Amino acid sequence: LALLNRQQQAVTPLITWLDKRCLAEGFLDKLNQKTGAGLHSGFGCATLAWLVDQKQCPADTHCAFTVQDLLVSQLCELPEPIMDPTLTASWGPFDPGNNRWDEPAIQKAGIPVEWFPKIVTCGVPAGAIARKWAADLGYLWAFPSLQR
Repeated sequence: LALLNRQQQAVTPLITWLDKRCLAEGFLDKLNQKTGAGLHSGFGCATLAWLVDQKQCPADTHCAFTVQDLLVSQLCELPEPIMDPTLTASWGPFDPGNNRWDEPAIQKAGIPVEWFPKIVTCGVPAGAIARKWAADLGYLWAFPSLQR
């Protein structure tokens, strides 16, 4: 989990699935009672709900994503990070049948729904690697259209 500002710069350190802060003082049990989401310690939504509850989200927070999503967004120079559905289970409140977030559960958790990443269809390319990254990584040979 990383919180980002509008410029896609991290405004918090990376928080991994090993984080246990939402277990303090029965927070996770109360959160699950409120949301009905069946969250576990380390799920992105549980950690994010704790950060919101404890007022530890920086004022310029624009969105929350996994480090994988941030990397893809930067490599492809996307305007906003996107998330593949295969990563959503690590966050919690996701409806796989409809390929969307469980917005009522997110709202009950006290998290702004707009902080959650846009879900794309599984397997759809996120975009082309940006020329600067292709050059820096030595992959221009693999992308003839970028060789100018």
